[in-house]
Amino acid sequence: MADRNDRADAETRILSVIREAINLNAMDETERAVQLLTPMLSEFPEEPAVHLYLAWYLRGCCRFEEAIGHARRAVQLLPRSSRASLVLFNTLWRAGYKNDAIEEIRRFVPIRRSERYTSNYVDILKKWEAGDLGEERDTSLTDDTVKRLLQ
Repeated sequence: MADRNDRADAETRILSVIREAINLNAMDETERAVQLLTPMLSEFPEEPAVHLYLAWYLRGCCRFEEAIGHARRAVQLLPRSSRASLVLFNTLWRAGYKNDAIEEIRRFVPIRRSERYTSNYVDILKKWEAGDLGEERDTSLTDDTVKRLLQ
């Protein structure tokens, strides 16, 4: 019983910190959101949500290498998560690692549970393979999707 209570307390604490980080980000205080989330890693190193939000906010601060590391960790912890895949794809793409971003689409499409959030992945992949993928216009939909998912 104590184990279950400890887990519930940890989840409550994690969600509380994430909510506060979301609010800070909404007020354009993304760096403060990063500062709030970073210490959570020492206490909850295997918590995918902490890695996920930290990756997205680090990306917003143009700290791409750190963001990529956290996004990759979120994908390792939750390989079938649309959120994790989208954060990794968008972070890699924005950092200029377009080949790696496309590889994330190739990894994720066969194992995804639904197309709800990643329906444009196949279109992006087709355009890439045809050499017809523009810079931001063709991937902005995935960026908007992540923003909605992480609010």
